[in-house]
Amino acid sequence: MYRLDRYHLRRALRGAFGCHHEAYSQLCEAIVSGHWSAVDQVLRARERTSRGKQRDRLGELRRYLANNWDGICQSDVAQTLGAVEGQVFHTRRDG
Repeated sequence: MYRLDRYHLRRALRGAFGCHHEAYSQLCEAIVSGHWSAVDQVLRARERTSRGKQRDRLGELRRYLANNWDGICQSDVAQTLGAVEGQVFHTRRDG
């Protein structure tokens, strides 16, 4: 079993959804559900309204999620999608 790195998952999600917060939230909920069909539904809905580079980024995200789906489902990475940014922002590194 492998564990997917939360940082890279979150970066992929942000890169594909940018300022589309509602769609981003819907995708996070779909990932947490653990059902690929729910993830696919959100991605397809967003792809229908996207063009150009945005649509390309969504295709890259689809491939990334599909290739890493086992790692997402087998770890707790999906459960913490909403908490990472705050933790990174408030972490103090001495040295």
